[in-house]
Amino acid sequence: MILDKKVVLNSIAKNIRDIVYLIQSIRTIGKAELDLKYVFKLLKKVFDLYFTQKNPDISADIRYSICYVDVLLNMDQVKTI
Repeated sequence: MILDKKVVLNSIAKNIRDIVYLIQSIRTIGKAELDLKYVFKLLKKVFDLYFTQKNPDISADIRYSICYVDVLLNMDQVKTI
């Protein structure tokens, strides 16, 4: 699994590049690999710490990863036209 569960949520790095890579790694996992409880906590922590910063790149990555998890969880319920 790309997303290493050894990331301690209370000690998330202050390096923006590392945070971006961590968030992007969420978008590499499939539904079978998704540890929902861990990923929700991780996204919540990153969102709380970094979303309101004036860095549009990290905010976009956070939004994109949240949407990815949402699509992953609800893909079966989506009706195509």
